[in-house]
Amino acid sequence: MRLFGKLLLVLVTVLVMVFATCGITWIWLSYEDIPNLISPSPGLSFDYIIVGAGTCGSVLAHELSRNSNHSILLIEAGHLFNPLSKIPLLATVLQHSKNDWQFKSVPQKYSSSGLTNQMQSHPRGKGLGGSSQINYMLHFSGAHKDFETWSKMGIKGWSIRSQRKSEVEPQSCSRLACKNLLELPKNYSKLSEAFTEAAPIFESEGLKFKLARYNIKEGLRYSTYETFLRPSFGRTNLKILSNTLARKIIIRDGIAEGVLIESSEQTNKYFQITATKEVILSAGAFQTPQLLHVSGVGPKKVLDRIGVKQVYNSVNVGSNLHDHFHLPLFVSIDAKASLTVRKILSLGEIVKYVKTREGHFSNFAVIGDIKTDNDATASTIFATGAVDEKALMKISNFNREDFRALFPLYHNSSQEGFVLLSSCLQPQSRGVVRARSSDIEVPPLIDPRYAQNQSDVECIIKSVRNGVKVIMSEPFQSLKAKIHWPKIKNCSAYGPLNRDFFINEPSDKYLECLIRTVGLTGHHPGGTCSMGSRLDSVVDNRLRFRGINKLRVVDASILPTPVSGTPNSVLVAIAKRAAMLILRQNQLAV
Repeated sequence: MRLFGKLLLVLVTVLVMVFATCGITWIWLSYEDIPNLISPSPGLSFDYIIVGAGTCGSVLAHELSRNSNHSILLIEAGHLFNPLSKIPLLATVLQHSKNDWQFKSVPQKYSSSGLTNQMQSHPRGKGLGGSSQINYMLHFSGAHKDFETWSKMGIKGWSIRSQRKSEVEPQSCSRLACKNLLELPKNYSKLSEAFTEAAPIFESEGLKFKLARYNIKEGLRYSTYETFLRPSFGRTNLKILSNTLARKIIIRDGIAEGVLIESSEQTNKYFQITATKEVILSAGAFQTPQLLHVSGVGPKKVLDRIGVKQVYNSVNVGSNLHDHFHLPLFVSIDAKASLTVRKILSLGEIVKYVKTREGHFSNFAVIGDIKTDNDATASTIFATGAVDEKALMKISNFNREDFRALFPLYHNSSQEGFVLLSSCLQPQSRGVVRARSSDIEVPPLIDPRYAQNQSDVECIIKSVRNGVKVIMSEPFQSLKAKIHWPKIKNCSAYGPLNRDFFINEPSDKYLECLIRTVGLTGHHPGGTCSMGSRLDSVVDNRLRFRGINKLRVVDASILPTPVSGTPNSVLVAIAKRAAMLILRQNQLAV
């Protein structure tokens, strides 16, 4: 009983500290002064209207408003984020909250049989800063090969040479505030040491090891809200409409004239806001095509289905949806080297973070990536041992049986280990996004069609086998690393039952079954308003919408092919380049 009393006292103390800290932060954020906020009213007119204050929208607002000769309106459906978003380790806490659009895919035909209703969860940030406020904060500045591929597709102005000319070189940190990036220290844990020691062993095999870098500053998330939008507050030529839904783009005679909005503060009160120069869509890979569809732009079949009159026949709006697809595998270790539920709940860890902004709460436990020379495959080491069943099932949508097969030691709150995430960096499967209704508030139809293309499965299998080789190396075996191959009923015909795959590696059939059963979205959707040189591409190389004047798209939907890594920092660079193109076009360069 004494032990129980002590544990109860510790728990109460922890909760008091957490709630006190969050409460103070919440009060401070709730009353944060945003002088740029306005209320909607009839007759509003601006030079530029930006729809969406996410990663790209925040950057655009900052860059365009640097010149006081023109006016900018930034429209955002949400408002400020919950203060918990500032704490790096709590990145997933805001999923399924009011700061998340909480999208789900349609049931997947080629994958996801281990998920409830075969549907993938697609969290998207809702509020100032968008998904940069709920992502995992990983920095990746882009692969040269990605941009060279675009150049080979005939897309001019996006080669590495062109990027350098425009001073938005994707692999240069100088334009992306890299002084604010935190590299996971090599002495962070025995896992990071094993990762570093394994690198030279596999150098001759063409494997590249790279420690994770985060968009984190002084132990706090450094989103595009903090980096770009917040420093713009006080500029008199930038106005912000938060808690405001963009319902429709107003298009007349092939010209985007403005945006029809609805304010949540004035129910059923609609206003039309005029753009004298451009409407810029930065609503993201799901909602930009949806907004275009409800505005009458897209394939006639899609528009007829939702009862919207076609304004312009842009046949590829909503097509070419691409996303990374991961296979998670749990690896146990016999060393105190990872993040566990017990460590998170320890009073010392919480006090350490509150006092110093250091410790487990100051990052998201990703150690690093293992990629091949050609950047085709990647394995990410995620230093989480014991996982919380309820929390992970909620954000992943796993069914209970397959979750427990995937994480067989879930019940041990002090279990050490890590998750090996294997993926294909350039998947060939392509899906679609469609408006389900003429009402923008009805969530869009999202069908990624993961693993439709067999080459994606083969690519992920190669990634898994590379990861297995690394785990079997001496640095990881010194931690007694052991892969727990999930015993999933759906895959029982291929193993494992009583086989030890450290002696006999699993078959391709078994790995394919795992991929198609418990594979998860990489949360990197893009491509639904692709940039291209062909006339049937949605936007041109300057991100101008083909066929409609004064309309531009600047967000992940313009990516013709996937980014070979996490896309957030690449999108920052794209938005900065887009701002430069806009300013040059209108002869208003800063």
